[in-house]
Amino acid sequence: ASPLYTADGRINGAISYVTDVTKQVFAERQIVTLRELSVNLPLGLQDSHHICRAATEVLAKNPDIIFSLIYLVGNRDSRPSVSPSSHPSQPFPPKDDPQYRFTLYSSSGAGDHHSVRDSALDEALRTHGLVHVQMGTEDATPLGGGPSAVVLPLLARGNLNGFLGHVGCLVIGLNPRRLFDDTYREFLQLIASQLTSALIAAYMYASECQRAENLAAVDVAKTKFYRNVSHEFRTPLTLMM
Repeated sequence: ASPLYTADGRINGAISYVTDVTKQVFAERQIVTLRELSVNLPLGLQDSHHICRAATEVLAKNPDIIFSLIYLVGNRDSRPSVSPSSHPSQPFPPKDDPQYRFTLYSSSGAGDHHSVRDSALDEALRTHGLVHVQMGTEDATPLGGGPSAVVLPLLARGNLNGFLGHVGCLVIGLNPRRLFDDTYREFLQLIASQLTSALIAAYMYASECQRAENLAAVDVAKTKFYRNVSHEFRTPLTLMM
């Protein structure tokens, strides 16, 4: 602060200069969160449960994320989920199909006490867009009367070995003291993108392992067949049996 002087040299007040660093603080929080996600969600992770748990643990550290929930399509015993489709433009499968049930894989913060209706999750996947939801929390009403949470679809872009990437949904509880603007929205979309990449990488790894096992089984059967041919060449009836 600096004193304000009158014409005769007496101090008549003070002036204080203030610099608004709100955007800088938000940006620093976002950079830290995205960096920790990249460190804690390496593409080598093979377990979708581990991926979801690691993601919610990172998100719980950011004050702009009140809670988080990760829903995947399918059940806990299935592989990282994608929806069968012959073409990426094929509509999302009917919700009454048990294979496409939404299952909560991990949560953090106030999300431990909340759940999201399947209709909101379904809408996010059908529209490939962000869905606003109101969830009862003890926090104050969000700034500007906006939504208390948003649902972001986890979508793999393109066709993955005959599968359309309907992976699941990420639900984020919004900071009630921060305006939900484009910067906030883009930050959450980057989080969803990183999470999707890790889950899809895990699925692709599992698919390649399964393919390798199938090829190995075929190779063993082929080798056994030719071995039998060489030993039983003179008695084809034995080979057929």
